[in-house]
Amino acid sequence: MSYALKGGRMRLTEICLSLMLIPFFTPAAFDGWKGIVPLRSTRSEVEYQLGKPVATCEYTCTYETPNERVSIVYSTDPCGLGDQNRWRVMTGTVVTVIVYPTEKPRLKDLRLNLRRFSKTKNPELAGYWVYTNEREGISYEVSNTGRVLSVEWFPASKDNSLNCKQ
Repeated sequence: MSYALKGGRMRLTEICLSLMLIPFFTPAAFDGWKGIVPLRSTRSEVEYQLGKPVATCEYTCTYETPNERVSIVYSTDPCGLGDQNRWRVMTGTVVTVIVYPTEKPRLKDLRLNLRRFSKTKNPELAGYWVYTNEREGISYEVSNTGRVLSVEWFPASKDNSLNCKQ
């Protein structure tokens, strides 16, 4: 097999993987990630879908799937101290979902309408960017090569009435 053919197959595999990941990383026809919705889903619903976390945890838990690592922040006391407590929801409700895909799709392959996102520099990594849509409650962390490193779902602007500061 020639190098060009081998390279072509690798490119085809990369394209196929990117296309498979598109439904999981675009805010199209659903809220949240795989039905896990900030301020709506509960820890028991998450564990029913993803299984137990990889390690013992209280309010920030990590889960593994065949295609990604998932960190989920759960609420503690409603309107108590701390970032995970600033929402009027029951203890154990999902506040944030962060997905770290194993195969990093290219941002342009997700076909997002980037006009709906604000673009800010990642303060910790030079050349890296964060695209955020506050209205939808989603952000994409993108590397200097245009690869999506993580996708974060957080309370959408429509949920501001549940914020303790409102």
